[in-house]
Amino acid sequence: MFLFTNTSVNAQIYSDSSLVKVSGIIVDSDSITPIPFVNIINKRTHKGTISDTNGFFRISILKTDTILFSSLSFEKKPFYLSDTNSVSLFFKIIMNNKNYKLAVVNVYALSKLSQFKYDFVHIDLPEHLYIKGREIYIPGIPNYEGPRNPNASPIGSPISFFYSKFSKREKSKRKLNQLLKQDSINYIINLKYNDEIVYELTGLKDEKLNEFIKFCDFNNNYLLKNTEYDIYVKTMQKLKEFKSKKALQKKQ
Repeated sequence: MFLFTNTSVNAQIYSDSSLVKVSGIIVDSDSITPIPFVNIINKRTHKGTISDTNGFFRISILKTDTILFSSLSFEKKPFYLSDTNSVSLFFKIIMNNKNYKLAVVNVYALSKLSQFKYDFVHIDLPEHLYIKGREIYIPGIPNYEGPRNPNASPIGSPISFFYSKFSKREKSKRKLNQLLKQDSINYIINLKYNDEIVYELTGLKDEKLNEFIKFCDFNNNYLLKNTEYDIYVKTMQKLKEFKSKKALQKKQ
């Protein structure tokens, strides 16, 4: 009975209702430009995330948690929530630049060009690399004859050209590269715009959520080129249009 009671209490403390979804943008205090790849750590769990290339971040924490923002050349920034009943919040985090004191470095110019030429010609090469005539021999790369003629045709023989264009193996390689590229695009888009994000912004669920996403009709090109903030603003504009349309349909 004691074990059951203890488990129930812990489950109640860390239930989804006590979590707050914090998101926002991190900017430089001097230029107010976004700071990418900032480390965001929950001091209680020692786990966290990083901001994206546009300085946006998203993390779920307890209302009593403190999160720490840190990045190279910036002062660490602790952050905690004030009393709030909201389950989803958006903040602008401003980080101050950190100054570093560097030791003095002495830079000396070469004494003479002739001395540089002599040192370059008489340089000691590693044992695995040696020169014979004008050719360079490297173990594991047989018959290496130096760099190719930059004016030579990259196509090669007609046979190799048709092989690269029409062979099953080359077609499979091109298809794989296309799929990998598409997967990368889909991954980036999903970080910016998905069902969970739309639910957090609008509060719509189930069929209404699906209907609203179809109503927005954002194409991949738009989602790929625009920032999360721009997409969020556009989504809220679409939400007003969506509700107005629904209200008009009810009156009719």
